[in-house]
Amino acid sequence: MADLNDRCPSGINGLDELMEGGFPRGRTILVSGSCGTGKSTFGIQFLYNGIVMHNEPGILVTMEQTAEDLKKDMLKLGFDIEGEEKSGNLIILDRKRVIPEVDGLSDIVTDSMAKIKPKRMVIDSLGAINFLMGEGEKIRSELLTLSERIKNAGITTVLVSERQEGEEAISAHGIESYILDGVVILTIHPALDTRKMEIRKMRGTKHTLRMLDFDFTENGIEIVGGSGPKEGHKKVII
Repeated sequence: MADLNDRCPSGINGLDELMEGGFPRGRTILVSGSCGTGKSTFGIQFLYNGIVMHNEPGILVTMEQTAEDLKKDMLKLGFDIEGEEKSGNLIILDRKRVIPEVDGLSDIVTDSMAKIKPKRMVIDSLGAINFLMGEGEKIRSELLTLSERIKNAGITTVLVSERQEGEEAISAHGIESYILDGVVILTIHPALDTRKMEIRKMRGTKHTLRMLDFDFTENGIEIVGGSGPKEGHKKVII
């Protein structure tokens, strides 16, 4: 069994056994992929299962959807993020709350950190933040400030980013290379009718190098052939 002081379980069925029990605790992990690969679902599953399985509060910064739409979509996969928000285990900062003060993103997140002392965080996504704040030194300074505060607090963070299908770059932005400890890439293979996951990098961790097939089930993302619970699971379309 992994040491939970050292490892943060990903919440993805069948993944942790392939990387020494989970993400390195207190590190920042990039989850990158093109449209429809499941990046946002990966982040929500990481947060939600952290709360319900390990009693680890979380913060979600979501610029891709409103909180209302996200709550409805995630219920289809069994993730009652609204219930956890009402219970005080989860803070959701969506674009309605962040956009008016986007230049102070790091301050907004820091205020939320003081309220619940989170163990996990998801920022979804870098592309939306770039769009709102603009490219260049401004976003670089804000992200580095935020990253430093998160790391000092010992929070394990999933950072979501876009990646053009077929390109070698791990994302479309480049700035994140300053703050990453791990990289997970999600892809779609239409000809094979499959989705695949690759652990490209994970500091201080022995991990598989093979491409992993995964499905969306009624309980979220699951590695095909992994050892996670399967009884009663059904594939779903999202």
